[in-house]
Amino acid sequence: MIGRVLLALLLILLLLAVFGTAAHAAGLVDDTVDAANEYSKYPLDNYQLDFYVDSGWDWLPWNWLDGIGKQVMYGLYAITNFIWTISLYLSNATGYLIQEAYSLDFISSTADSIGKNMQTLAGVTTGGLSSEGFYIGFLLILILVVGIYVAYTGLIKRETTKAIHAVVNFVVVFVLSAAFIAYAPDYIGKINEFSADISNASLTLGTKIVLPNSESQGKDSVDLIRDSLFSIQVKQPWLLLQYGNSDVESIGADRVESLLSTSPDENNGQDREEIVVEEIEDRENT
Repeated sequence: MIGRVLLALLLILLLLAVFGTAAHAAGLVDDTVDAANEYSKYPLDNYQLDFYVDSGWDWLPWNWLDGIGKQVMYGLYAITNFIWTISLYLSNATGYLIQEAYSLDFISSTADSIGKNMQTLAGVTTGGLSSEGFYIGFLLILILVVGIYVAYTGLIKRETTKAIHAVVNFVVVFVLSAAFIAYAPDYIGKINEFSADISNASLTLGTKIVLPNSESQGKDSVDLIRDSLFSIQVKQPWLLLQYGNSDVESIGADRVESLLSTSPDENNGQDREEIVVEEIEDRENT
């Protein structure tokens, strides 16, 4: 029974890999193309695995057995490419999240909303006090409590200085807290910018210490981190799976760039297929 279940799952995966259409969660993956960075130099679709199975003469009766073997081989290649595609997008999403965590850009986009929500809850804006909010609801109660304390301390206990200090403290705390809430969107944005600047400055300084003579001097440190992650998680495994070697120099930089710069969807995939076929023929000839 277990063997039948595993066989059924394998057949389903094979059918999905061969005939299915890949769907990507575009909202979770940053697929921006920017030649300035290694991780965004080419679209993620260009990092798919390429394979070629010659089935030109499989229709002949004496080649039917070999044709079945080639179809099985093609299905295994397709399953491998399907698994690699999932790993590719997960790795890219991980790099994007790490980049956002260092740059803290996800806070700046919501800072204004957070500040306005604070103003609504407190009932304090730059225009003054509103008719609704916690400040208006508790202000009269606080004034009553402070008034009773000041009257008891100043009139009954004859401690005028202590009573004046209580009034001054109440006024200062009220004014400062109201001012902070009234300008909360600006304060939150400035605090976030300061935190992001400190983080980026620390990363930049660390990069200069670790790579004092690197060609990447002057490049954003967050981009350097994501480039390193992309090289480890995507490019090196792709080179190893595609060519059986992760050394670009031994493979040929022009050869790798030629394949990566060609979209698998361009000209219905024929341009990319021609490059792969030429590489296979050159490999066989050498």
